[in-house]
Amino acid sequence: MDPKTFFSLLFGSERFIPWTGELHIAASLDHFSKAARREDYVDDVFVGDGANGWALLKQQLKREVECACHLRDKLERHVYGRDTVGFEEQMRLEAHELTRAQFGPALLIALGDIYQLRAEMYLANELHGRYTLAKRAASTKHRGLRLQHRLIFLRNAADSLMRARQVYTAASSVVRSSGEGSDSEGCDEEQARVIEAAMDAALPSFLATAWSYVVQDIDDTMKEVTKKFLRDKSIPWQIRIRRAQALQHLGQIFSEEGAQAEAMQSSGGGASGRAPEERQAEAKAVIQEAFLGAMRER
Repeated sequence: MDPKTFFSLLFGSERFIPWTGELHIAASLDHFSKAARREDYVDDVFVGDGANGWALLKQQLKREVECACHLRDKLERHVYGRDTVGFEEQMRLEAHELTRAQFGPALLIALGDIYQLRAEMYLANELHGRYTLAKRAASTKHRGLRLQHRLIFLRNAADSLMRARQVYTAASSVVRSSGEGSDSEGCDEEQARVIEAAMDAALPSFLATAWSYVVQDIDDTMKEVTKKFLRDKSIPWQIRIRRAQALQHLGQIFSEEGAQAEAMQSSGGGASGRAPEERQAEAKAVIQEAFLGAMRER
């Protein structure tokens, strides 16, 4: 399986690659899968991991620079052309297309929130001062958002550990019963159903944990992307201010379009209002589709 394709299909990030770059979870798994196929591969993939870590660091830096350049190009109409109306129409159309991707609305909201907060922090620092109440308020909001995302990840990770324990317990009970001589075909089918049911029940939790990790990755990456974009010393201070204003405007558009798309999904029977069996079936279908797509690409 190609990890990059799998996670692109799983989270709909292929359409978002110009905005978010290649997800860290996909790049890391791809890197280690390639290392595992090398002839000089040893059992412990982390032996001599200094070179591996440096390669991932360079890949992450390249990701940040490419995303910053993409922002520069997209916001040029607002910054230099001063065509605010045309810019908004263009970005709303693009945002509407992005909402059609898997996890598209949630990705848009994550991007929109971080864009607005980073622009607000920059403007408060440049226009009001580093130690003013406006800067402190913006910094507090930014830290609060990141803390919220980290707490969600920890909660989902704890739930995933509990679900993994349940799957392990179910599998262990099957092994014990098999060791006691219960080897009839009917019993084997029943044991398979027990393990499958435990796995199906765990899939929504595993998917939610992976998604919350992706959100943290976007938070960390966009923090560095916006730094490079807003602190570009090769352009005048006035243009940097206009960049921050355009970025804030873009963040509002993304957040609004993402929230509107989420509301429409919820009114049509969103995941939060569905029965556990329906959420399990949906998570299973999403993962299977991404897995099969990654295998085809391979």
